[in-house]
Amino acid sequence: MTSYERRARTAYWSKLFFLIGTVVSWCMLLFSFDLESLAENVVLTIITITEFKVHNLFTSRDLSAPQYGFWNQIALAIFFVAYGSYHAYTTTGNDVPGFSNVLHPDQIGLIQHLTRMTYISIAIGASLAESVYGIYYLTAEEPIAAEA
Repeated sequence: MTSYERRARTAYWSKLFFLIGTVVSWCMLLFSFDLESLAENVVLTIITITEFKVHNLFTSRDLSAPQYGFWNQIALAIFFVAYGSYHAYTTTGNDVPGFSNVLHPDQIGLIQHLTRMTYISIAIGASLAESVYGIYYLTAEEPIAAEA
């Protein structure tokens, strides 16, 4: 199996996971609409559509496939950094609805801290994973033309 075939198979599974995530995300938006979620869904949809293109490019052995795959994954990494950073720095005590009157203020502070750490972990971990995934796409060896 050539490196293009391996990456085409990887892009195939990736596009399916993106598609499932995008459809679920849009369905959730119908029940709880806000502009922030709309913007996130638009970005996720663009990345999903591009991943479909990446799969098609690798399948057709197009030489631009590694670059498309790399930049799509880097765009997703940037999205994760922006998403995690935004939520890490905008977390407030109001983010614990229904618990403010039950929890001690110190516990709310702990929950805020853990929430921030979770979003920072998402920003770092997911962006690193997507960057490695992008490099995997970028390192595809050029396909050898089939002999007649």
